[in-house]
Amino acid sequence: MRDGIREDPESAEVHFQLGTLLAALEQYDEAELRFTQALSIDRDHAEALVSLAMCRGVRNAPSEAVTYLQRAQARRPHDARIGLLLAQAAKAIHQRGQVVGVRADIPAQEPMADQRGIEDLSRVIEAEPDFVDAFLSIPVGEVDEHVFAMLLKTLELALERQPEHAELHYHCGRVLDRLGRREDAICQNERAVQIDPKFTRALIELGKLYGKTDRSDDATSRLEQAVAAGADYADVHYLLGNLYRDRGQLNRARSAYRRALTINERYEAAQKALQALPA
Repeated sequence: MRDGIREDPESAEVHFQLGTLLAALEQYDEAELRFTQALSIDRDHAEALVSLAMCRGVRNAPSEAVTYLQRAQARRPHDARIGLLLAQAAKAIHQRGQVVGVRADIPAQEPMADQRGIEDLSRVIEAEPDFVDAFLSIPVGEVDEHVFAMLLKTLELALERQPEHAELHYHCGRVLDRLGRREDAICQNERAVQIDPKFTRALIELGKLYGKTDRSDDATSRLEQAVAAGADYADVHYLLGNLYRDRGQLNRARSAYRRALTINERYEAAQKALQALPA
């Protein structure tokens, strides 16, 4: 590859390929220089952008990685792999307590290409449903709503192929809730529980959704089922405590808050809620 660069120093592809080999050998300093050189020759070289982003990731600089991945995604908006990496990089930033705005580029034209992108992404999600978590972990307002509409289409397409896949129904419900379609979200999560009655994540999600729609009996029932199925989590007991308290079942509320604090003694919301209960 070095001989190739000596013969043709203006070949973006040769610089990129040498950078790829150097990165595989963990020689990241020169690898970054090669990817940067490839981009100075061909600024639309999407793979060089992705590779440079990955090098920044190795250096624990996800903010810089997002910058390059957004440029790559704008050049190849239907590439599911780039979309996944962009979402993961954004999630890494939020896990540090930092804020980043992600605006995925999904052009309205080229419907056939758009459909191919949906098809590719649906197969990624079908194989790894938790891919959706990377998007849903990003706070409201920092990802264009059109991205979630696209995500919903991919989930619906995956469900056409696997209608009995409980986890796909669960993730579809979460995306619907993000889009403000709460009743549809409830239907999808109920379908997930119908397929797998001990699917604790769907039961917890239903508890939250019913709580948001003033259906406290249904919310309580689903959260109790989640605990019985193994979801012995502090936040679930805290939510149950709130429901019991609002229904006037103070002894049950007290027990639920205490259980939450047994699991997590630093759970401040549960401590305050327990102290606020009348003697």
